[in-house]
Amino acid sequence: MLRIERERFIGKPVDEVTLEDVTGLGALLGEYFGGERTLFVSGRDFYPASRMFKRALTAGLMSSGVEVLDFHESINGEIAFSIKRFGARGGFSIVQDPYNPVKIMIRVFKAPGVEIVGGELEKIISRERILQQGEKKVGWVNYAEYIHKLYVSALASFVKTDVIIDEKLSIVAGSSRGALDIVLPELFTSIKIDSIVFSTRKMIEERTGYPLTNEMLKTSRIVNALNADLGVIFNNDASSITVYTKKTGFLLPEELGIILLSRYRPGSKILIDKWWNSKYVEEVESNYNVVKATCEEEFFTKLKKEQPVLALNGKGEVVIPLFSMGYDGLLGFMALLEAISLVNMNIWDKITETRAKLVGERSSCLDLESVMKMCVEMGARCVKFAGGVRVERNNTIYTYLYDPNQDCFREFE
Repeated sequence: MLRIERERFIGKPVDEVTLEDVTGLGALLGEYFGGERTLFVSGRDFYPASRMFKRALTAGLMSSGVEVLDFHESINGEIAFSIKRFGARGGFSIVQDPYNPVKIMIRVFKAPGVEIVGGELEKIISRERILQQGEKKVGWVNYAEYIHKLYVSALASFVKTDVIIDEKLSIVAGSSRGALDIVLPELFTSIKIDSIVFSTRKMIEERTGYPLTNEMLKTSRIVNALNADLGVIFNNDASSITVYTKKTGFLLPEELGIILLSRYRPGSKILIDKWWNSKYVEEVESNYNVVKATCEEEFFTKLKKEQPVLALNGKGEVVIPLFSMGYDGLLGFMALLEAISLVNMNIWDKITETRAKLVGERSSCLDLESVMKMCVEMGARCVKFAGGVRVERNNTIYTYLYDPNQDCFREFE
C-alpha cells in the first residue's frame, strides 16, 4: 500500500511498496491528468529499485492511454524543466530516498513543473478507478537521451556565463550517486570551469542517508588540498546543494540564500519556509518582499500563486521560477556562481559576522548520535538535510551543521 511520508510517496521496495501499488498509481495518475493523448515525462536515479518501479509506473500510465517521454537517468531539475519545455501535463521521478536509503521516493509533478505533495497526493490515491467502456487505447513510450544536452544548453543561457568564465573559478563537486555525474562534466566544460567531479555511484548500497558527511568530508579535503574556490555536494537527484568554502566552511542554507539574493533588486518578492533562522529572516525582510510558508504543500501552493523571483527553504533546496518551478540544485549552483562573480567581497564578511552572533561564546560540537538523542529526549521536531540537522524547540530553530575540520556538528542558534 502506498504511504505518504514527508508529503511524498515513500517506502521500502517490495516490502512496503509493491509493483502492483506503483502500476496502480500510474493508472490513477493517467486518469487524473486526462488519459489519452496526455504527455508525461519520467526519470530516475541509478538505484536498482528505481529502475524497476519506473517501468511499473510507466506501464500504469500507458494503460490509461498516456504518452510517456522517458529520460532514463535524470535529475529533479530536468524533470521540472522538461514539463514546461515540452508542454507536458505532468511527470514523475523515482529515486533512492536521501533521508533513508533503504526506501524509495516517488516525486510527482504537474504543469508547469510544480511538485505535487501532501493533500493532493492523498486525493489522487483515494480516487476510484474509472472503468471505461469500449476500446481502450494503450499509450506509448519514447526515450529522450538528448535531455541532458538540452538542459545544459538552457542552464548556460539562463545565467551570465561570461562573468563566470572571467572569474576563473575552480570547483570541486560531488554528484552523490545520481545522474549528475553525466550532466556536470558537460556543463562545466561548456562554461570553461576548472573542476574536479567525483561520484559515489558505485556505493549505492552503502549509503547512510542525510546528512552526507562522507561526501562533505571528502569535498572539504580536496578543496583545501587544491586551494579550490568552492566545493559543492549535490544529493542523488540534485534537488538540493550544500556549498563549502575555506573561509566559511559549509554554508547554512540561509547563507546560500543571502548570496543568491544579491542577483535581485531590493523589493523583489521571495518565498521562504519556516526553517529559516530568524536572524537571516530579519536581514532579508529589510530588503525584500518576503512570503512565508509553514509547510511544503503551502510552499508549492504559494510558489505557483505568488510568482516570486526566488524560492528557497531551510534545507538547501532552491527554485528559480523564471527557469522552472521545481527544486533545482544545479540551477541554484549556477546562479550562485554568477552571484559570486558579481558580488562585492563584503558579503563574505557579513556572513562571518552573522555567524559569530549565532554561535556566540558557546560553540557546541556534537556527533550525530548525540544530536538525534537530544531530539528524542526533548521531544523536539528534527529535520535532517544534506548538511546537518535542523531542530525546532521552544519556538527557536537550531541548526547542527557538519564541520569537517572537527568531524562533528556545530550548533547555530
